[in-house]
Amino acid sequence: MGNTKSIALINKYRGQIMGVAALWIVVYHTWYRIFTPETSPKLLYYIELAISKLGYFGVDIFFLLSGIGLSYAIGKYSLKEFWLRRFRRLVVPVLVVSLIQWAKEGWTVLYYLFGLSGIGFFIKRHYFLWFISAITATYLLFPLYWRFFSRSRSKPRFTALFAAVWYLCSIPLAGVLKPIVFLFLNRVPSFVLGVLLGWQQQNGGLKMSRRAVNTAAAFSAAAGLILGAVCTFGETAFFRPPYNSTFPGLLIAFGFTVLLADLGGLLDRGGRAARGVNGFFGFYGRISLEIYCVQEFLGPIAADAARTLGCGSMAVNLVQLAAVTLSAWLLHILTDRVLALTGRLHSRAKCAG
Repeated sequence: MGNTKSIALINKYRGQIMGVAALWIVVYHTWYRIFTPETSPKLLYYIELAISKLGYFGVDIFFLLSGIGLSYAIGKYSLKEFWLRRFRRLVVPVLVVSLIQWAKEGWTVLYYLFGLSGIGFFIKRHYFLWFISAITATYLLFPLYWRFFSRSRSKPRFTALFAAVWYLCSIPLAGVLKPIVFLFLNRVPSFVLGVLLGWQQQNGGLKMSRRAVNTAAAFSAAAGLILGAVCTFGETAFFRPPYNSTFPGLLIAFGFTVLLADLGGLLDRGGRAARGVNGFFGFYGRISLEIYCVQEFLGPIAADAARTLGCGSMAVNLVQLAAVTLSAWLLHILTDRVLALTGRLHSRAKCAG
């Protein structure tokens, strides 16, 4: 089986990959550790510590998948329709969650508008849901990037040069821009790698066997995890987040995405239980946007309630996950209903016109 099939699996199991990434991010933001170095086996303690502390790399996976998706979408629609289709999915969950937070926190109107518009993310003002602000900027600027990318003679060379120049130009801005903005800037190389992978899938793929692609992905994932551990637990400032997490994030995004896609294919060829695992992560992939919107807001509330009842760490984690999952699922249903309604109204308006 050629590498075209290997890369195509990313599209087929995109939902499952997003589900893994979403849950990894939830663990990073909300997880109460179960194991301790004093009372637990050291191996279990370090595995849990690594999984919970490295969860921010799930965002790199989302950026890579977004690059792949946009490379398919940009040629299907006009620029207006391209932007409309990207943003309309964001409107309902972002508005619902931000309005609840506004009422809870007592923000001023100006404070709220700075956060909602995304302007507050880029300047020294209030922001919330930083990923939404970052992905909105990416949607807006992607057509410009695509214009240069699509005209380049060598797409891999253009991508590598762009990523390298982007990274080098970001270094002098350390200490000038907010650290949270660098969490966005550091993910741009993962995004442009996704664009390249999407383009290659549509144009014959890499000139490598599937085994070679998976081997490269395994080495990439392992190297990314090692560098990620150095970033998080070590003293090597060059790789330490939030300013310089580009390299491990890029390696993890590519390696994990390819390997998880291949795993999805293996599970689909397994029994009912194996296919159930695919369905489980696919469900979380479908509600991943809504999960992101509610996790940091609702998770701590659920955790406080569970701890008040005397729950242990594992029970607290399960309560948080249940609360986040249920609220994200309901928000997802609401979003689908609103989009269906607005779609019908738009169709009627066009027919009447």
